[in-house]
Amino acid sequence: MRVGRVSIFGLAVACCVSDAQYKGDNDLARGLADANTRGQAVASVVALGSAKVPILLSWTRKPPARVDVYELNIGLADAFGEMKTRDAIPFLVNNIGIDRTHAPNTWLKSPDAVEARLAAAAALIKIGSEAASAVYRAASSPMYYKDKLAAMFVISRMKDAPGARSFLLSALGEANLERGWAEEDLKQFAEQK
Repeated sequence: MRVGRVSIFGLAVACCVSDAQYKGDNDLARGLADANTRGQAVASVVALGSAKVPILLSWTRKPPARVDVYELNIGLADAFGEMKTRDAIPFLVNNIGIDRTHAPNTWLKSPDAVEARLAAAAALIKIGSEAASAVYRAASSPMYYKDKLAAMFVISRMKDAPGARSFLLSALGEANLERGWAEEDLKQFAEQK
């Protein structure tokens, strides 16, 4: 019985300590937006459970002043992914291609490295198949190419998502059609010379 009391006390202290690190919501936002403190800020949010979800969701619509919004969105994606926040799915889909490294060669990396770089995509993968239909809808709408790649990547990592195979086969068909037209166009260029 003593072990149970110690564990509960330890958890309570951890929650108080993690919340005390951020004197207010603006400090928490700055912590999430800073790559050096992001992990600690996410751990703090996760330790508090769903208590901070409403403020985090509000920041997806209206970020606090004097915070780098791009970096905050990465921190929010990390927090939502760790908590598997279903209410954040629209935000995550809208930011599916945000890359924490800003590097141009993300798609030349291994799948694990791609997932580590794409914060919102990683969060959607953690949420799981519940996010698949939102990703399908977004991918069937006009999207930037990098976001379309991220959507395909997310679905490819959700093996249990209903319709994943059909979605990926459709994406493959589109890619083959684009390739066919590109090859035809290149032939015409060669003939003109």
